[in-house]
Amino acid sequence: MNEMQPDYTQMMGDTLGRTFYALNIECIALHVKWTEFVGLFGTKQRVDLLNKAGGGLIRIIEDALFHEIVLHIWRMTDTHRKVLSLHVLLKHVDRALDPKLKPLFDTVADACSFADDWRHRWIAHRNLKLATRPGNAKPIEDATRQGIDAAIASITKVLQTVERHYCGGAATAYEHSSFGLADSFLYVIRDGLDARNERMNALTRGEIHDVRPRPIDE
Repeated sequence: MNEMQPDYTQMMGDTLGRTFYALNIECIALHVKWTEFVGLFGTKQRVDLLNKAGGGLIRIIEDALFHEIVLHIWRMTDTHRKVLSLHVLLKHVDRALDPKLKPLFDTVADACSFADDWRHRWIAHRNLKLATRPGNAKPIEDATRQGIDAAIASITKVLQTVERHYCGGAATAYEHSSFGLADSFLYVIRDGLDARNERMNALTRGEIHDVRPRPIDE
């Protein structure tokens, strides 16, 4: 992707071009994480398959990846002036873009507000009342699949609007940022479970006498 940075700096100027390029990379990474998360945990059949293989470990992985995605949304929409986020664009873009960007940033604020709540009250900090007396605490904002889809779409729309303004034509197709890693992983899990079942069946039939797997580090 590095070859794109000179193009952005040429079309947008050095500061905006470098900022946009960095945000572009972040948005692609966010789409990849979310696509692979849904690929792993998006249906009951996939979750059941993973639970047969890992159980509690799969829950740890699911929570960790989900929290990383929520934090990624929060980072991209952080309003602090000295961090890389969408709000940095507002300091450098052509003022002619303001009428288009203002409603888009309003949408971002609404769609991504849950990430701020999760970050401050559950992930980076564990709210005391929420952890110890959840019945008496303000509930944490919902972070549903539909809500995360909407949050990522709102971030994407801002970047695509800026890119089209400066570069013309089609903007980056972030929604196609996937490597099929989740499906590949699930195929290996399924084949491994099938092989384990076959070993157990062979043991029952008396065809083998040891079903212990080979040591991982052998």
